[in-house]
Amino acid sequence: MDTIEQRLAPTTSAVTYDVSEGSVGLMKRIKRGETLSGLTHECGVFGAIGTGEWPTHLEISQIITWGLVALQHRGQESAGIVTTEGRQSENFNVVKGMGMVSNIFTDESIRKLKGSVGIGHTRYSTSAASEEVNCQPFVVHTAHGPLAVAHNGELVNCDSLRRQVLEHGVGLSTHSDSELITQALCLNPPEGEPTGEPDWPARIRHFMQLAPLSYSLVIMLRHKIYAIRDPYGNRPLCLGKILPFNEPISGDCDEQRDADGWVVSSESCGFLSIGAQYVREVYPGEIIEMTRHGIRSIDIVHRPENKAQAFCIFEYVYFARTDSIFEGQMVYAVRLQSGKQLAIEHPVEADVVSAVPESGNAAAHGFSRQSGISFAEVLCKNRYVGRSFIQPSNRLRKLLVAKKFGALAGMVKGKRIVLVDDSIVRGNTIGPIIKLLKNAGAIEKMSQKIHIRSASASNRVRPLAATQKYHRIFTPGEEVIKAAQTHFVRGHGTYEEGGDLKASVAGVKEQVNKLVSVRPLKSRYNGQVGEVLVGRILEVQQKRWKVDTNSRLDSALLLSSVNLPGGELRRRSAEDQHMMREYLQEGDLISAEVQSVFTDGTLSLHTRSLKYGKLGQGILIKVFPSLVKKCKLHFCTLPFGVSLILGNNGYIWISPTSNNVEGDEGGFIQNLEEVIPKDIREAMARVRNSILALAQNYMMLFDTSIIFAYEESLKYSVHELLLPETMVDLAVLTQQKLSMMEDYEFIN
Repeated sequence: MDTIEQRLAPTTSAVTYDVSEGSVGLMKRIKRGETLSGLTHECGVFGAIGTGEWPTHLEISQIITWGLVALQHRGQESAGIVTTEGRQSENFNVVKGMGMVSNIFTDESIRKLKGSVGIGHTRYSTSAASEEVNCQPFVVHTAHGPLAVAHNGELVNCDSLRRQVLEHGVGLSTHSDSELITQALCLNPPEGEPTGEPDWPARIRHFMQLAPLSYSLVIMLRHKIYAIRDPYGNRPLCLGKILPFNEPISGDCDEQRDADGWVVSSESCGFLSIGAQYVREVYPGEIIEMTRHGIRSIDIVHRPENKAQAFCIFEYVYFARTDSIFEGQMVYAVRLQSGKQLAIEHPVEADVVSAVPESGNAAAHGFSRQSGISFAEVLCKNRYVGRSFIQPSNRLRKLLVAKKFGALAGMVKGKRIVLVDDSIVRGNTIGPIIKLLKNAGAIEKMSQKIHIRSASASNRVRPLAATQKYHRIFTPGEEVIKAAQTHFVRGHGTYEEGGDLKASVAGVKEQVNKLVSVRPLKSRYNGQVGEVLVGRILEVQQKRWKVDTNSRLDSALLLSSVNLPGGELRRRSAEDQHMMREYLQEGDLISAEVQSVFTDGTLSLHTRSLKYGKLGQGILIKVFPSLVKKCKLHFCTLPFGVSLILGNNGYIWISPTSNNVEGDEGGFIQNLEEVIPKDIREAMARVRNSILALAQNYMMLFDTSIIFAYEESLKYSVHELLLPETMVDLAVLTQQKLSMMEDYEFIN
């Protein structure tokens, strides 16, 4: 029989995921009603089962309650526990409610949760759907008995999965991914069930083939639990062994020692409090069966052989408790090392190093040790206030931050402070904290400063712009080509160090055969033949127009390179020269293509295709040219009545989608009298602000990233999209969706 390690190795017979049109769910957030949310997948799941004879002597409901208390940091919106007394039980015992674990599970409610096996869940969402109907675990009754499911994650292809479930005549009472998973598990696998009894491992494998990520699941039947982790290991899940009372639980797990029970949890931080010993993580794609006889690995669903594990980096940065273990290392150690690396990469002269408590503490201690600057607390945290990022609106998050911290005036007065935070996502925390420290006397003179350092900005935890897989932005000093890849020629924006080719500027990698360069992010446009541009007519000259294309030199559009009215093909005459100002005049906006590049770098343009020419009503915005992804499609029609021209030169044109076929004007028609409907104008403004949000956070711009940003922007009004914290929020949520897509080649 193959070992677990052998079964974990990638294989060419990996699951083929359904990525047909519509299954990816580009618009899945637009029509999900009140479930529209941001980081909706940081919940906590927990399961426990007694071994030996049932009923077990273990207090399963109490163990699960303590486990959920340890996972309370992962969700403070609602919680639930479901237990069963064994194979003969016709119904499950269920207690669910809104609020904190300690408020829901009183002594009376715990006594109702009788059983030898159970699962629990604590929920976090940023949507308005904070209702008891969405509390987990979900319970459904099947022809073979009840089934309960607790879920941590977010399905990337929920639209196609929802359609398949509905086509089987199954009704859904909520928009929750968790209910969708529960109903999908009730579907018969393609190979059928010849014995008439449910083949739950086959059903689970079938579900994992339908849904590639991201999830960790605990599924409870009347007498067993299945623990499942998605093939990419995006969400955490680990196993623990409950040892007999008074037996030591420190050190590595000894398989020879008998177990009183087994637990499965999103994090290992609660194991010690329930007398459990950490065993290991559930492997990516693994299906584990837990019964009163013990645990066993049923199967592993492999990811494609050329795909790496995609563990969520924010578990290390913020979500997880510092005493949890991921990938063989404690979270505290990773944050400590991130702080040390931060001090190496971004040194500063200061009097005191401090942290934004509490998730920034470990990184601040690392910064202090590496820099030699003493650590001191300058902020006092009210520990009776919950995690501010969990609140469902920016307004509530800001109000909560004001109540959450106080300044230790004696420690900050007249000091130069390095303040280390775990990350800066929305910016809701750091702004009020700086104001608080200033009011406490941290800055009395111009020479005194508060230096902000974000632990996730070190190379240990990559910044947002560096997490993009395709055409991502390289930062100075970052490795572009490894030493092992010796067949390269060093180009502009790079240097060699230790055989590695590294970036000397912040920009985008470009490679032509063996020549590797990094195109600077903040630079003028250097055009290449065949690129699509948006430009403005600066001057009408003899037989040519001078065009501003964001280049070092103004570009030229020759009269011989434009379509005459009606698309007529003939030699240009003197009459055409006199009519040039009738065709295009100063201030007109045009779309064009680079025809050639002169020796001095001037671009020669053409508009011979009817898709090029004068632009009518719309919005022009300017971004760094390096942020516009080079691709085949630069004319985009978005699904909400808006069209885009993504100019390679950094000029982007937003206009209403036209249903009219080009007329006889050969690209010179310009209708400024047409009234654009209000909803289309609002959609155009929303697209504009979404693009600015992505560009502000150095995100690559192409049709899919803009659609994702537009979807996430719907929770805000148009004018709110220009707020700094909202722009960061949009960029982070867009990057999350792109990461899920890119890892499975949903984006080509």
